[in-house]
Amino acid sequence: MLIFLSSFAYLCIAVMGYYRRDRFLMNPITVMFGIWAILIPLSSIYAYEVPPPSDKCLIIIFVGLMGYLLGNVFSNSKCSFAVNGHIMNQPETEYGFNYKILYVLYIISFVYLLSSAYVAITLMMKGYGLDYIRELVTAEGTNEIRSSYLSILIKNFIATPTVYLALAILPIDMIMGKRDKVLLFLTIVMTVCWVISSGGRSVILWMVLYFFVFYLFAKSKSFRIKVSKRIKRLAIIGGVLLLLLLLYTTYARKGFNVDLLRQLFIYYIAPVKHFDKYVELVDTRYTDFYGYGGASFYGFIYPVLFIGRVLSGRDEYSDFWVTVRELSFNKLEHTTWLGGNIHMNAFVTIFYQPYIDGRFVGVFVLCLFFGWMCGYTYKRAYIFRNIKYILLYLLFIQKIADSMVRFYFTQPAQAICLIFALFAVVKKGKDME
Repeated sequence: MLIFLSSFAYLCIAVMGYYRRDRFLMNPITVMFGIWAILIPLSSIYAYEVPPPSDKCLIIIFVGLMGYLLGNVFSNSKCSFAVNGHIMNQPETEYGFNYKILYVLYIISFVYLLSSAYVAITLMMKGYGLDYIRELVTAEGTNEIRSSYLSILIKNFIATPTVYLALAILPIDMIMGKRDKVLLFLTIVMTVCWVISSGGRSVILWMVLYFFVFYLFAKSKSFRIKVSKRIKRLAIIGGVLLLLLLLYTTYARKGFNVDLLRQLFIYYIAPVKHFDKYVELVDTRYTDFYGYGGASFYGFIYPVLFIGRVLSGRDEYSDFWVTVRELSFNKLEHTTWLGGNIHMNAFVTIFYQPYIDGRFVGVFVLCLFFGWMCGYTYKRAYIFRNIKYILLYLLFIQKIADSMVRFYFTQPAQAICLIFALFAVVKKGKDME
């Protein structure tokens, strides 16, 4: 009954969000609640012999989503969506991309990723597959891919955040910017090299998502941007190529006998039960431990901790941060049996790190904060056509769409990407050439 009631409530909120947010399909309320209206019932049908999540797990998710909804409502308090048409068609502030900074970030990342892809291709020519390369990437210490600690730093603190950022910038620059061909070339090459050198597939889906969402923005009543046939053709051709690349990486990592439906279940549905398992772990073995925001905002905190450790000459972090990392990352690397023949790791939903930080209160407060940020950036992106907030909202909508994975600010690469985004946009006339 709880599953039915919560799913029905989420569906109603998703529909209501569509009509209350200018009938824009990819608004933060409709996307988030639409996803969970689907995930909750699908995680409860004993698919692949995985049992449904516990009532406590469903209540935690409900608390988090209500906090997220309230945050969206608060974000709308100072700027009503029921504004006059002439206000909607006047940008709040004229912004553009800081191409000088982007060129520096892109070129550094391009050189690093090209060299990493060369090493990966060399390994594949020796008979190794993408699954082996993926193991090297996620391993501790140095190896063929992680050749030195300097290369690890460049990958984690520059190259990966820049790729994440470049994917969101591309559709904006192609449709609303100056259509910089150098950035287009570097973005495509960096993305392909990142996939080859890491074995990851997420960036392929993100690029498709960003183009789709920004295309809807461009066609909305607020933007009314005419997308040329040439851009549409390039987008279609690019989408087909990305789909082929996604299929290739999937088969290269999992083999040609891979069950695609099972893979979809593991990546999108099973994380709900996986979250349930880790809630039990926290409740039984870490009863007195609270992260107080450290787990959820670890992506911002870790670079500071790392620099502090290097400057101080210490070999280890404090016990508190060791425990935070253990719960947020290290334990999640180990596979957990969920039922039947389903084992998984890593994906624990957007609610897990907030639960570490403050249990039910942490989930509510941190999801409220995230909901406020999503609503605030969406509002300014849609009403004022502000490139700064369009870019930020694209980054946020990706994490909303991947809310079955983890809290946004937990991974350093994504947190640094957000910081890069703030420097990548300037008022028009300032360092834009």
